[in-house]
Amino acid sequence: MITRKELSVEHAILLDHNVPHQLHRRHIWSWTSTILLVLSNVVLGFGWAVTWLRCEHSQALCASATPQSTKTEGSKIGIAHVHTLPQKPVQFHWYTAYSSLNDTESDAVWNAINTAHGYIAIDHDFAAQHSWHASMAVPGSEDQDLYLLEGYHQLHCLKIVRKLFFESRAGLPLTLPIQHVRHCFDAFRQFIMCHADNTPLYTLGDHTSGDGQWHMCNDWSALRQYATERSACFRDRTGHETIGDQFGNCDDGSDGLIVDAPALDVSSIIPA
Repeated sequence: MITRKELSVEHAILLDHNVPHQLHRRHIWSWTSTILLVLSNVVLGFGWAVTWLRCEHSQALCASATPQSTKTEGSKIGIAHVHTLPQKPVQFHWYTAYSSLNDTESDAVWNAINTAHGYIAIDHDFAAQHSWHASMAVPGSEDQDLYLLEGYHQLHCLKIVRKLFFESRAGLPLTLPIQHVRHCFDAFRQFIMCHADNTPLYTLGDHTSGDGQWHMCNDWSALRQYATERSACFRDRTGHETIGDQFGNCDDGSDGLIVDAPALDVSSIIPA
């Protein structure tokens, strides 16, 4: 394709008889630029070729260069390969039913969360093939192990921290050991740092940030379905049951969570 610059040169040739000398100099410069460009591409191509050959002989050299190498490194240190979840945009809100100023209403939705839905039963062979760490056997099964999906573990911890927070706030005796809360705080820290979410949250100077902002998230409904299809039929302890008593309690496939909980209008309660 003829460039605009080349067209302007052609017009100049038609209008000015003194142009040929200047055009000759431009052609020399043009050829020089072309040769330099070709040489630089050859050098770059040679560099890539050398790197490729070195990678062929040393996988460790290029371990950080490809996603596959990251997976390989994970396998070496025992990081479990897990099912990839679909993603979807989710809107985050400052106030939802889970942060209602009416404690009775918020207690109801929090208490409805069944974190034991995240306990799954997985075949020994599958776990070994996908670098899953050895886990306890499911009682009554010779070929399945028990695992808890991390998302449900985080919710389990969150429910504990919330429960003890409100007990402490009301001056009531704590129903769980405080050390469990210390573990949960540190679990939150490790989880947050592991995911290192770099979403830039906007702020309007009203002491909030990211209210109503969209995030790209793993689809929780897909995680719930994954757990349902592999359910260990396990429930959290409510009293002094033995661990054997906690098995054999299949739920209805629901974890009680409100997916994409809508914003709660608190404008009449909290001044802007």
